[in-house]
Amino acid sequence: MRVIHLSNGINGGAGRAAYILHSELISNGIQSYMLCGEFNESNDFIKLNIINRISLKLCALYSKISRRLSSLLLNSKPAFLGLFTPRNIVMEDTLYKIFENTDIVVIHWISEFISISSLDKVFNDLPSEKRPMVIFSNFDMAHYTGGCHFSFGCTGYKYGCDECPYTNSFYLQRLIANNNLIKSMFISNYRASAVSFSEYTTHQSRVSSMSFSKSEKYNFPIRQAMDKKERNKKNKGIVNLFLGAFNKSDYRKGYNRSILVFNKLKLLDPKLFCMLNVHIPKGEKGHLVDIGMNIVEYDYMSSEKEIMKYLEECDVYFNATYDEQGPTMLLMAALSGTSYFSSAVGMSKELVEDGYSGCIIDDWNIDEVTRKFRDYLINIEINKPIANRRSEHIKFSDIVKNSTSERLI
Repeated sequence: MRVIHLSNGINGGAGRAAYILHSELISNGIQSYMLCGEFNESNDFIKLNIINRISLKLCALYSKISRRLSSLLLNSKPAFLGLFTPRNIVMEDTLYKIFENTDIVVIHWISEFISISSLDKVFNDLPSEKRPMVIFSNFDMAHYTGGCHFSFGCTGYKYGCDECPYTNSFYLQRLIANNNLIKSMFISNYRASAVSFSEYTTHQSRVSSMSFSKSEKYNFPIRQAMDKKERNKKNKGIVNLFLGAFNKSDYRKGYNRSILVFNKLKLLDPKLFCMLNVHIPKGEKGHLVDIGMNIVEYDYMSSEKEIMKYLEECDVYFNATYDEQGPTMLLMAALSGTSYFSSAVGMSKELVEDGYSGCIIDDWNIDEVTRKFRDYLINIEINKPIANRRSEHIKFSDIVKNSTSERLI
């Protein structure tokens, strides 16, 4: 059995998760390869020649420029990543040769890497007996909307994204609806299925306008939590706070919310404020310095092992995002034994037992949230890591094996 994973790369939440799934297949004896927009020398990555790599760079550049111009000129709220990704005729010939000897193609996060139009051309040209099965891996909403990865509460994905509320441009609305239609036809024509590691995203894909042959939830293949008790003793007197999705240039990540809460906490309980060590990626501290927080900067972590080890040394995962589907970092925090203080987004309610393994915030009234956060930190040692319920769901490798059986039938 030969499986090809299509992904922008292996960095970021979705890219990292794609590589974890790929690694799980290899550990289960399945021949699995990554095909990415980013160059990688590893043996489990398909090597592309210089012409292919140049064509990918040019298409990505065109897509980025078009997207930024649309945001400036056409008054659109979401980034609409991948909406302007053009067909890549150079890559289509390469993909044809790769796919004709492949059993399953898993489509991960491919915005600005390869377009569905190019994939459709390749699949259409392939003889039916050589067409691989298609699995869409849903880390966000990209595969069942017309362009956005996060809908900010919009339910248009259920009805084909015909009238996008986030732009006044008739041209952009038509482009979004057409993009949705292209995906819908591809999914229907090649009986593509969908997989997700959360009930939240699985449900969304099932009620979307896309006709997935089936939509399944799988166990995300990362190890179980460590014992939290020893860490609490070790860190007594200090609370290590890991700021998830902390990005001051991305409004959706809730940077402004975080700053407001920390600033209010400083006024409400200065002593507790001084006990916080805030762990953030390098280059993101911004206003945290202005309010006098104790900052611990960390380098970019590319592997699941690095992230899990780091999270195990932290007491709280703080997530203030406005909209998320997973996120994978939230799942890793739960399985590392780190308790949560999180927005009620995506799969957060699946992972957090409010008042036991963490605290879920539905309404971001800053004064109220700050008081909850203060009480949460004072009682941090009674919070327990969530129980592992992964045995309730199928493994991703089992889904792949079952898909191959269905293809042969």
